[in-house]
Amino acid sequence: MLPETTYVPTSDGWRLALHHFPPRGERRRHPVLMVHGLGANRLNIDLDERYSIARAARNRGYDVFLLELRGAGLSISPGGQDRTQFQWGFGEYALIDLPAAVQAVLGATGATKLHGFGHSMGGMLWYALATKRPQALRSICTLASPLIGELDLGARERRLLGLARRLAPQVSPRRVPIRRVMGVAGHFVSVGSKLVDGILLNAANTEPEVMARMAREAIADIPLKLVLEITQHMSNVRSPEGPFAYEQELHRIDVPIYAMAGSGDRVAPPTSVQALVQRLSGPFVRHREMGRRFGDSADYGHADILVGRPAPEEVFPLVLDFFDEVD
Repeated sequence: MLPETTYVPTSDGWRLALHHFPPRGERRRHPVLMVHGLGANRLNIDLDERYSIARAARNRGYDVFLLELRGAGLSISPGGQDRTQFQWGFGEYALIDLPAAVQAVLGATGATKLHGFGHSMGGMLWYALATKRPQALRSICTLASPLIGELDLGARERRLLGLARRLAPQVSPRRVPIRRVMGVAGHFVSVGSKLVDGILLNAANTEPEVMARMAREAIADIPLKLVLEITQHMSNVRSPEGPFAYEQELHRIDVPIYAMAGSGDRVAPPTSVQALVQRLSGPFVRHREMGRRFGDSADYGHADILVGRPAPEEVFPLVLDFFDEVD
């Protein structure tokens, strides 16, 4: 059964797609709002019946909502214009999109709090919100969400990021052309493998047809403003009022948190997730790295922590057990 899709208006004219999965069985106390990562859409959270943590949560009795941020998936730009005509950054996501979606979910369900779930940048948005509006949160669970200020990428990842910055001004309107970057980089030989090569996911941990669909349907180009914000913050060009200023306020978060990382993740290395966890000082903070040395069947990468072959049996239950525990 497909989710029901409604649209959440923002203060600056976007209509954000919000996909609703009604609960099955006994309803849990708090709804769950899920948010995808950078350069992605809903498919990294809800690919199909098997690879969908959203549907797994629904089957546990949670009222689940899946948000597509501005520029992603089925979200609609102001006036229905070409979305590539607009620029935005992390601040628009954190200060406009996510608060609007939280208000919509609480209004639709009558709940006073919700569980926040995010992959990669989606998790970063929850941390940012928790420093501003903790009263709306029952808990936060993040997968592969790094501390940008402590993000130490490998040589290949840095080359790709640099290539993206050089190509972006050549694209009109200015976008970081992810598909083109991967092709120019010269490391990939097929559409499916453009997501892999050890960078975005662990190919050995992922079904080929899943990789192919992710490459075909789940990637989106990114506004130049957003990638420049990230690279500047990584380079210590920071402002106390900048989009990632929340990283200095993480110690203020006092809601239950579960932060997960993949041992093989080269986009959000486990050291960057651990650095974020070390800044948290709340009474309930849990950290879990998914890898062979911890008893898991694979060293999970960035995307396969959600769409990897064993993720429904190894990752999903950990997330849902956490929500059950704190619900």
